[in-house]
Amino acid sequence: MVVLWMQSPDDSELAARMSGQLADLPVQLQTVGSEDSRPTAEERLLRATQLRSQMSALCLLYWEKESRGRRLRIVTTDRLFERLIEQPERAQGLSAAMESAAVVTRAVVRTLLAGEQPGVSLADVMAAQPVRQMNRETEPTIPSAEVEQTPLLLGLGWQGGGDGQSPFGHHSLGLSVSVPLHRFVLRLALWAGLPSLLSDEQFTVSLSRYSAVGSAQVVLWQTPSLRLLTGLGVSGSVFHRATVSAAAGYEPTADLTMFGIGASPMVSLWIRPSRRIPLWLELSVSADVLLRQPRLGYVETSGFVVYKELWPVWPLGGLQILWSPLTRSRSATPPSSERASAPS
Repeated sequence: MVVLWMQSPDDSELAARMSGQLADLPVQLQTVGSEDSRPTAEERLLRATQLRSQMSALCLLYWEKESRGRRLRIVTTDRLFERLIEQPERAQGLSAAMESAAVVTRAVVRTLLAGEQPGVSLADVMAAQPVRQMNRETEPTIPSAEVEQTPLLLGLGWQGGGDGQSPFGHHSLGLSVSVPLHRFVLRLALWAGLPSLLSDEQFTVSLSRYSAVGSAQVVLWQTPSLRLLTGLGVSGSVFHRATVSAAAGYEPTADLTMFGIGASPMVSLWIRPSRRIPLWLELSVSADVLLRQPRLGYVETSGFVVYKELWPVWPLGGLQILWSPLTRSRSATPPSSERASAPS
């Protein structure tokens, strides 16, 4: 995460420039709100170091105004990088200064990502500049966890798996609604199965599955473009069996609807192709443990004889496209309390 500490309305221009300069780097740009400009430069530096630490950011940057222009300060884990950006007294001066600052920031971020630490020691700077105790009431506001989360995700996807008998397995198309809550994701998915044919010398049946799955997943690891999640789902299924054909001497039974329940441990990987649009690609694998499953067989004079014994555990793989209709495109410049580029 790269944090821009907004000190004035002009900084929205810097946020827009930085969003473009950092778009191709594996970082997330975050802005935090402005505050009273009366504290001293020493106090602002101390606040910047605390804010960077609290947000676990790669670096935090902000302005210090000077007579010749503005001094760009970039705070990292234990170092301070500074660059004076001169601002000509003309209409385009502000725009040029912001672009220069964004270019400098990009170079510093690339250096940090390469494992190097530019600038001078923060400890030396602090020791040379005594800092008075800050008033905690005026500390910058850190965006809440809810701001960090995508509020709602709508999904469209495919799921396929094996039952131990169907030659081509079972395939379903589905819709889902996901709600991220901090490091958890709650989801409700509806799946409509395509008919799967099972046959022997006597008959051929068509078996379709329709299911509703509620699940809860926890985020194990994430970057601005990737998320790894694991969790557990509970499913309720309706199986529809229909006899397609029967050999001579065999009488097909009427169509039958059967019900089943199951539990599904799952692992999924979310990939965000572009951090400028709220769209994710989800790859998932799971094991559907069926506590009740359909039984296929013959009805004979001696009773029911099982013909096809399906697996009690169905391995499943899925692919979904997840889209957030409530998240704005990252190409727009956000207000000072919102992010200026793609979320994590």
